[in-house]
Amino acid sequence: MEQVLVFKSSQLQEFDTIQGCMPTSANIIDTIGGLWKPFFMLRNEAENKPEFKQLIPYVLIRRGGDYLRYQRGGTSGEKRLMARYSIGVGGHINPVDSTSTNHVREIYFKALKRELFEEVNLNIDSIPPVIGLINDDSDEVGQVHLGCVRLLDLLEPSLAKAGELCIEDMEFVSAPRLFEEKDKLESWSKP
Repeated sequence: MEQVLVFKSSQLQEFDTIQGCMPTSANIIDTIGGLWKPFFMLRNEAENKPEFKQLIPYVLIRRGGDYLRYQRGGTSGEKRLMARYSIGVGGHINPVDSTSTNHVREIYFKALKRELFEEVNLNIDSIPPVIGLINDDSDEVGQVHLGCVRLLDLLEPSLAKAGELCIEDMEFVSAPRLFEEKDKLESWSKP
């Protein structure tokens, strides 16, 4: 059974119960790892317990002024987001990411790299800069997840290719088009 990295939702109080996306410093992962004391929990339990938040590495991929957008297909692990469009690539942090370390920063970075490779076949050497946190308690999915958002600039768009069956209709689209089609986007991807 899958396990995911979680921390107590009450830890977010230091951010004055943020809702939506907010800028944050690059050391947020150290804060989560040091002060918030995350641990692994069975995913099927974590998905139904809003008193815990699952930390999600969430990467926006940009080429010039265009952003990678895809649709979550029928084989998506998160059924509540199926058929919605996303501009973020990422996923859960699992024990497999902690095989060589217990330091949350290294576990997080390993998960981020793994998710980029699994979802869009990208191998990266360095970690893209953090641009914010996403906390959205307005729906069942958001109530149990916290996204740490990073921005990856690609020079060559052909490097990104769908790596999982659940990634469908993948393309780079302009910011104005994202605004026009915002009703099709999952909440974390809405401008």
